[in-house]
Amino acid sequence: MRKQKDKKPKPKYGFLSNIWYMIKLSWKFSPLMMVISAVCVPLTVATGPLSALLPSTIVEYVSGGYSEQQLLYVIVGLALALFAVTMTKKVLEAYNEPRSFHNRLMFMRMIDSKVLECDYYKLEDPDFRMKRQKAVGLTNRNNTISEKIFSHLTNIFSNTFGLLTYSILIWSLSPIIVIVLVVCTIVQYYTSKMNADWVHKNKEHWYDKDRRIRYILDQQGDLQLAKDIRLYGIAGWFDRLYRTLLGERVDWSRKMQKREFACGFLDSFFDLLRSSLAYGILIYQIASGDLSASQFVFYFALIGQYSVYLFGIIKTYNTMYEQTLGVTDFRELMDDEDKLNHGEGIPFPQGAPDIEFQNVSFRYPNAEKDTLQNISFHIRGGEKIAIVGLNGAGKTTLIKLLCGLYMPTGGKILVGGNELSKYNIEEYYRHIAAVFQQIELLPLSIEDNIVFDAEDADREEKLARVLELSGLAEKVNQLPNGAKTKFDRTLYADAVDFSGGEKQKLALARAVYKDAPIVVLDEPTSALDPIAENEIYHKYNDLTAHATSVFISHRLASTRFCDRIFFLENGAIAECGSHDELMRQGGKYAALYAVQSKYYKEEVAK
Repeated sequence: MRKQKDKKPKPKYGFLSNIWYMIKLSWKFSPLMMVISAVCVPLTVATGPLSALLPSTIVEYVSGGYSEQQLLYVIVGLALALFAVTMTKKVLEAYNEPRSFHNRLMFMRMIDSKVLECDYYKLEDPDFRMKRQKAVGLTNRNNTISEKIFSHLTNIFSNTFGLLTYSILIWSLSPIIVIVLVVCTIVQYYTSKMNADWVHKNKEHWYDKDRRIRYILDQQGDLQLAKDIRLYGIAGWFDRLYRTLLGERVDWSRKMQKREFACGFLDSFFDLLRSSLAYGILIYQIASGDLSASQFVFYFALIGQYSVYLFGIIKTYNTMYEQTLGVTDFRELMDDEDKLNHGEGIPFPQGAPDIEFQNVSFRYPNAEKDTLQNISFHIRGGEKIAIVGLNGAGKTTLIKLLCGLYMPTGGKILVGGNELSKYNIEEYYRHIAAVFQQIELLPLSIEDNIVFDAEDADREEKLARVLELSGLAEKVNQLPNGAKTKFDRTLYADAVDFSGGEKQKLALARAVYKDAPIVVLDEPTSALDPIAENEIYHKYNDLTAHATSVFISHRLASTRFCDRIFFLENGAIAECGSHDELMRQGGKYAALYAVQSKYYKEEVAK
């Protein structure tokens, strides 16, 4: 049997659907922009006939023997009319320009809001990241349809009205001219459309290259990585990788340029053919005496303007068609549905809640096995739990599930006796204070990085308390601007940079300030020296007062402050109990503790 050729998948949204989508949103953003664009249509149409009438009228008056005064009146009248129409159109277009820019900014804001508010797990999904990158193409230049939607529509409508009017006039002269002009222009349209379809189909290839190239360029200028690049001689590796990716990107650019050159050649050929045939017929008619001099000038101008109208329609339509493929990318990003509950949810319980995992499993996309396997445990309200284990045991994954950043692929998570999915996820996040291993500080003040938008009556008092609890008070008080000091010296000359340990202390202060009923600490002291770490542990009960807390650490000595310890191994809980209970059991926790404490004892003995 003969194999059937794979059919190309049809775009999810059609051309007219995308145009209507853009019109509705743009009308919502700026109704006045649409009204002004509608007024520009008749003004644009009027410029063509006025431009054609001026030279033909002059020829007619000169050849007809009219007086110089009459000729002057006609020229001045037509010129003033053309000037008035042209200037009015330019003023309206200038008035519309900032509104068009605002329109594009609103589409950019929609993309930003989608990324900021989407489920966390999507940010790690390559498919979602590609959707985002493709959608950004709708707004990354000032000539995209997000800014030029009504400009494009004005061109389409004005060119169409002008084309219909001119078609009637030219048809009365010679139907063949109209047919030649239309057929050649349609051929040009299809060549441009084929090229636009090819670009949309293949742009994922070079989008991926562009993303990798941007990543390499960003890493080369990263201050944290700059030390390793120099000390370990990584510059050559970066250069080779950059050259390889750049070569692959250039290959795709050459393919696209070859197609564009072919389309440009065909455009020029049919443009020459169209003009030669049309003007040839016109010259034949005046030579045979069928046209007067003034008629020849008039129709000569009409054919030239007719070609402009035809080409304007095709060019604008091709541009819109190509850009509406980008609208499809934008809509697919907007349509990407979240799995977490962003709608109405049940009220969150008062006080520190119970937390229960019932046969919870989790597997990352495209992974061969589960990271967590059928885990079950119950944490009582207000209890302090430590989760320990070797690297890769699944500790951070478990924490992300508890925080509602991931959804389990099997089993249930109960918080306060209710399934986590029944809470509105944004409301749920407000009841969690978390400190993760990698601390990112915003280029704001120390105070704003801790408090953010909280408007507490006792803000200053609470801020001073959390700075003291986290061990940052002395450092902050020594700064000239205190807690008002900003971060990021690349933006502010009087800014300050914190060490890794100081950043962890600030993150702890932020978590304590939030005063949430669930506290999650993922290696909160990994960057602290032993003395500072010990001080934090002595304050652990104060830091997590009135909260159910879950604490991850590689240093088993820190777990003694917790009520119970879960020892994770290969995605499952291997042992559970207090520090003393696990030590008496003499199992895996006790063995790992003995290994770690051995090094501490040897160091002290020295």
